[in-house]
Amino acid sequence: MKRKFTIIFLIVFIFSLVGYAAAGPTEVTDAVRVRSRGREYTYLGRDDSFFELKAVDVEGVGGQGALHILHVIGNEEEEDFKVTTFDENKEKVRTLIDTDRKYGGIVGQNFHRGEDPKYLQVQAEGEWDIGQFLLGSAPDQLLGIRDSANFDSDSVVLIGPDIEEDKEAYINTSSKAKVKTWGSEIVHFDTNNAINSETFTIKGSDQAIEVRTPAGNDVHLEILGRAN
Repeated sequence: MKRKFTIIFLIVFIFSLVGYAAAGPTEVTDAVRVRSRGREYTYLGRDDSFFELKAVDVEGVGGQGALHILHVIGNEEEEDFKVTTFDENKEKVRTLIDTDRKYGGIVGQNFHRGEDPKYLQVQAEGEWDIGQFLLGSAPDQLLGIRDSANFDSDSVVLIGPDIEEDKEAYINTSSKAKVKTWGSEIVHFDTNNAINSETFTIKGSDQAIEVRTPAGNDVHLEILGRAN
């Protein structure tokens, strides 16, 4: 009888752990410092945190209101570093960053259709800094409107709010990468190998190009001109 009771207790305990893991975090961390300026927010914290993302004022920015970026700096100690979004029910939306290397990159938020993250979870050791910006009002030093760019981590390159005609873009990477355009939401590359001097088409509705790649991967991206 005692053995049977022990087995039942273990089963209930295991299922309770599984249910807790599936539900995600439940308590918001108060230790995160938030700074605001205009249409941007900066979140400053240390170690593990779970906090609410602020709603950014989208007045006057037209169709770009739903497109945000997160500029993330952290993991100086090169431990496990993970950043995940959760919806208003505190259910996981997607993992933005998962690395064990020092990180300094830009990732898209509200990129996928129907995605509306409400909370951000940071799993880390040490200090971290996350800036939240509307795509149309991010600082030029982060995005800018560029014909070419070089970077070595996740990045977003702004190509302008409107393109009258399609254009060709060229990309070269030293390691695996995923390349997607904001607007048409086309995934042009998603590979575990280097992208060697490949071209792809930017549609007239595209506003930016997002490149997801491991830290330390050298990337060269260039907009060549109008597509034939």
